[in-house]
Amino acid sequence: MNSPLFNSVHQQLLRQFATACVTAADKPVISLDKTFFAQFNAESQQVVAALKDFTDWGLPLRFDDATRPRQLWLTADIELLDSVSILSSMSASSQTRLKHLDIFPLLNSTNQYLLQQDFPACAACLAEYQQAGRGRQGRRWFSPFASGLCLSLQWQFDKPPQALALALATVIAKRLIQLGATDLSLKWPNDLLWKKSKKLAGLLIETRHSRAGWKVVIGLGLNIAQPGQVLFDTENPQNSPDQPWVELQSLCRQKLSRNQVAGLLLNDLIEALESYEQQGFAAYQAAWQALDACYLQAVTLHTEQGQISGIAQGVDEYGGLRVQTLNGSRVFVSGEVSLRLDKTAH
Repeated sequence: MNSPLFNSVHQQLLRQFATACVTAADKPVISLDKTFFAQFNAESQQVVAALKDFTDWGLPLRFDDATRPRQLWLTADIELLDSVSILSSMSASSQTRLKHLDIFPLLNSTNQYLLQQDFPACAACLAEYQQAGRGRQGRRWFSPFASGLCLSLQWQFDKPPQALALALATVIAKRLIQLGATDLSLKWPNDLLWKKSKKLAGLLIETRHSRAGWKVVIGLGLNIAQPGQVLFDTENPQNSPDQPWVELQSLCRQKLSRNQVAGLLLNDLIEALESYEQQGFAAYQAAWQALDACYLQAVTLHTEQGQISGIAQGVDEYGGLRVQTLNGSRVFVSGEVSLRLDKTAH
């Protein structure tokens, strides 16, 4: 189930990009001459259109129009996702538990894909690029082609899991810290931040009920090595995030393998999900509290009834956010509100 917008020309170009080794900014990857276009069983206009698609999707390509023939640079190395590499970073038990793994170059949404399928209880999907990636409350999640992780994992529960996003956020944060990331914090209910201000990752959990129980799809968007000039694209403002971002690779100060990161996170999530129905959020509450970006900070909550301001008091054993307002203490659940840390809290 791939997008019809990704065709054989895209596939052939992508193979060339993946095998290109860029050692310097002034080293051309491809000369757009007759020999280059002759490789394709397509009109040259189709090849040019496919190249434009890749630039629109955020692949770091640069064209030199001053030369004849035109020269094309891939200005950063790319590592395409690969199921064998991902599975090699997982334990044998997690590999056995994972019944289905799909990887696509292009999808509307990895969450949407799994929600529409009838896979076994544990299935995962990744995409190099999402055309309609989204976060909570319909916000767009944009990640340039082959730069971060667009990952979804399907699980089955007997009953709706409470505060699952909070619990899994602590699991993800623990792994990223082990990889070398510093100054990480969690913003209720589902964001991983750096220095309480820049977004590193986000979770979106969606559920469907059936006779078999509750199908839960956990979507993770993680910035690994982002080309910043694409993320803040003034010509295509829909490609810009709604808040400042940071990438994992710069926090870890080393080059990271996307496949290894994907495998490690899938492994951690599967292990956590196996015990969550019995343990619940209470087993993760202390870990959340230790990373809580909002604790004792001034916050504003945007609800259907309007804005509510107060001081965050941490989360309860069910994952509810406790806030001290002028009218007393209140507890909010994640489905009700959108939370913003006030500027004075940073």
